[in-house]
Amino acid sequence: MTKISYNPPDQALNVWLKTRITFNVRQRMRRISIIIFALLPIMTYSKNNLWGPIDAQKWEATPCVVGRLASEQDVKEGKAVFYISGDLSGVKPIGISLPACALYHEVASKEATPVILIQAEETPKAQTIGFRFISGGNGVCTLAELEILKGPNEKFK
Repeated sequence: MTKISYNPPDQALNVWLKTRITFNVRQRMRRISIIIFALLPIMTYSKNNLWGPIDAQKWEATPCVVGRLASEQDVKEGKAVFYISGDLSGVKPIGISLPACALYHEVASKEATPVILIQAEETPKAQTIGFRFISGGNGVCTLAELEILKGPNEKFK
């Protein structure tokens, strides 16, 4: 049995859970179960906050996982948003140069939000991407929900 473990952002957790898990995971990754690891119930935005805001000028220094599958330790260190455990047959990293700037096209609101991609993995069922919001927090989506950019541009604000 394959499990995806995910470390959700501390902001708007209830809204995030309803939209991201209900829509994307249940619809696109039906056979993969999700284990959600919550950060601290109340997080402070300090230098120790793994999912704090990203300086858009230094986006290339964002920690990420390159050329391999993420581990639980990568999630704890802020290099990945999720990790897959259990049967890893057919699971592989996606060949995207990371970190990468992208616009996340949220299905519910149709808005394009600038994000930094930090993880890209493929299962037999889906291509799943872990990302960080510029303003802080993180998320998971499918590759189809992203517009990958060569770097920050006028849309990346």
